[in-house]
Amino acid sequence: MAIIGISKISVLGSNPSVPAKFMQPILGFFTGTSIGYFSGNFFGGSQVGQTGLVGPLLLHLGDLQIHLHHWLISGILLLFIFPFLNKKYKFSPIFSAFTIGFLGGMIFQGIFSYNDWHQILIQ
Repeated sequence: MAIIGISKISVLGSNPSVPAKFMQPILGFFTGTSIGYFSGNFFGGSQVGQTGLVGPLLLHLGDLQIHLHHWLISGILLLFIFPFLNKKYKFSPIFSAFTIGFLGGMIFQGIFSYNDWHQILIQ
């Protein structure tokens, strides 16, 4: 006699109503977002002006300094570099979703954790 319900147990992606080709990129995106956010918290300073494990990237142009915040670098990678590389190398959907999530998490952390996120040009 079979136990009712045992055959109904499904593993991730085996549910016919949610195909794995949709579920894996979604999980990749959320995993990437979480790792990106917590990486920004871990490697950056806990307060404005405090140097974290990775110091600031400053470009000196005479009296002017350009502060390339990690959210700005992540945004440039997300908008310009990653689409070019993704088209050229045809990354898997889960890797693409993870990368977009990771960069998005870094952008979110940089903008919402520091009140000087908008200060790029410094005199």
